[in-house]
Amino acid sequence: MKRLGLFIIRTIIISALTTSLVGCGQMTDSGESSPTAPTSINVNSSTASYFKSVAFGSEFGSNSTAVIRRWNSDIRLKLHGNVTASDLDFINAAVEHLNSLTGEHITISLTDSDNANLSLYIVDKAEFSNIIPTVQPNVDGYVQVTSRSNVIFTGKILISNNLAGSRRNHVISEELTQSLGLLCDSLIYSDSIFYQNYSSVTQYSSEDEDIISLLYSDAIRPGLTERQFNEMALIL
Repeated sequence: MKRLGLFIIRTIIISALTTSLVGCGQMTDSGESSPTAPTSINVNSSTASYFKSVAFGSEFGSNSTAVIRRWNSDIRLKLHGNVTASDLDFINAAVEHLNSLTGEHITISLTDSDNANLSLYIVDKAEFSNIIPTVQPNVDGYVQVTSRSNVIFTGKILISNNLAGSRRNHVISEELTQSLGLLCDSLIYSDSIFYQNYSSVTQYSSEDEDIISLLYSDAIRPGLTERQFNEMALIL
């Protein structure tokens, strides 16, 4: 998680059936159970290590329990605010790339409809708290997702309109990718979109592609714990 003024922070809100205020958001839960019979999966050691550093839990929010959270339905992405032609071209390319990595499990598509389940706002920082009241101060980007029984079903992404060039594209790409359920940063790879320190990387590294594909593979289920992942992973 990037903590300084130019950096990026993300949060997660968990929704379920009984209501209480916890942390950054509303927590309502019928019980977030994990899969009872995980299947095995072949994965190399570096991919497994990187996946565990990025995919389990989150750094902010009402529930940071270290389990897998991801979408199980298609994402309808709606853009708001000061979206330039260059932004739109970059977002379309990012969406196409992500769709190639998530396989048959989910598809991301842009929409102008009010039934969008993921909204991306490119606005001045002063407007951030009007969209997400719990947003951390002095950040360039922020993503907030809501899940029920560890299945993400809605989210909001904030991007500072003060950014330009590769830094702007980096923040768009990182936050959009984080919204899939990869909510932690890492210091392992400096060329990664998830790199914890300041970055202007705009392309996914091969390691990024591997863990995005792994998250949306058949063997990975919402609610999977790190212990279960260790038990099912056949390290190559």
